[in-house]
Amino acid sequence: MPTVLVVDDEPDILLLHRLTLESAGHRVVLAADGVTALERMSDQHFDAVVLDVRMPVLDGWQVLERMATYESPPPVLVVSAHLGADDVVKAQRLGAADWINKPFDQEDFLRRVANLVQMNGQTGGDG
Repeated sequence: MPTVLVVDDEPDILLLHRLTLESAGHRVVLAADGVTALERMSDQHFDAVVLDVRMPVLDGWQVLERMATYESPPPVLVVSAHLGADDVVKAQRLGAADWINKPFDQEDFLRRVANLVQMNGQTGGDG
């Protein structure tokens, strides 16, 4: 079962992502800020990360910058209500594998996460 880390400072968004991803067969770990996300990544392996950009304490851009120093970081789907063309370029430069603007279609979201999991070598079995 693929494990996905979801990082967002909005409790309702965390819940929505968790329910959506669990219904698609993913194990989900939540983090309400970037510091907690980095701590979770240091403790366990993730097949994909769903990362909000605008958060207090440590924002998504800073998380991506720190992840760039990891030997094998998990692929990241950047999620934001405010992704402009400059932000997409920044996301790519910082190593994000994909990005999506809020609000989004749940099926498109699940397809993108599945692509990241597959990119990371997890096929959706018991692994």
